[in-house]
Amino acid sequence: MKKFGVLLLVISFITNFAVAQKNNELARINSIAKINLIMALNSDNVGLKRSAVYFAGYYKIHETTESLADLLNSSSTDASIKTLAAYSLHQIGDEECMYALKEAANHGSDKKLCSKCKLMYEDLMQVKSGVAY
Repeated sequence: MKKFGVLLLVISFITNFAVAQKNNELARINSIAKINLIMALNSDNVGLKRSAVYFAGYYKIHETTESLADLLNSSSTDASIKTLAAYSLHQIGDEECMYALKEAANHGSDKKLCSKCKLMYEDLMQVKSGVAY
């Protein structure tokens, strides 16, 4: 019985060590993936950029907030990518995103996009205040 307990303890330690190693490897891969995503947001390839904008919001990657805000405020960015950047900022939903949406709503040149940003900002304010529908 004592040998069984020791064996169980050894197996438990080995399992925990293997899981910890796997988690470290996943963390390293995730950091590389985030760097690649940010690079894709700044790419000249429109399809790659559009996909990166979408996935930044879908996976709520907070590290992309600055790049998304830059896309939203850029005069050279396509309107569809700007709209998608606003949507992704809304999906991430942190304070920086709210600020970027508010700035785009108040100072943007495209009135249609400004109204969308305003609605997204107001929605985040409702969620933050606990008055979500």
